[in-house]
Amino acid sequence: MYNSSKAAFMNASETWRMELAPLGVRTITLITGGVKTKFFDNYVPRQVPENSYYIGAKDAVQKMGDGSLQDSGIDRYLYASKVFQAVERKESGKLWVGGGAVPAKWALWLLPQWGVVGILLLFAAEYLRGIDEDDVLIALVGFDDEENVSCV
Repeated sequence: MYNSSKAAFMNASETWRMELAPLGVRTITLITGGVKTKFFDNYVPRQVPENSYYIGAKDAVQKMGDGSLQDSGIDRYLYASKVFQAVERKESGKLWVGGGAVPAKWALWLLPQWGVVGILLLFAAEYLRGIDEDDVLIALVGFDDEENVSCV
């Protein structure tokens, strides 16, 4: 649901950009990569409840929420400065800012979709090293071994 909402909003923003440009309205679609913030400074990790559909993927789910994804991010002030500068330059269209954003942009442009998916799976495997691969699949896809869809 989360990713489909992001995709819908990106498409809407790009449509508005084209439709409203003749009226002098600029639209920036901000695509954010990793940004180092203080969010996790006081964050109390949540535990996966024993009755959760994701209990089988508990380790993978908790690892994804530990804040280590920020490690490759850019400083929050640098991020804000880049966005502000783009607005000041009256840019329009997609703006890729944050750790990994520009390589992702090029990968999406140059590689076939199966290549992008493969890279994402390699990243997930490296990030979640030591966690059972079935748990990772349940966390990422939402299916268990019997191909039952896990509900959120």
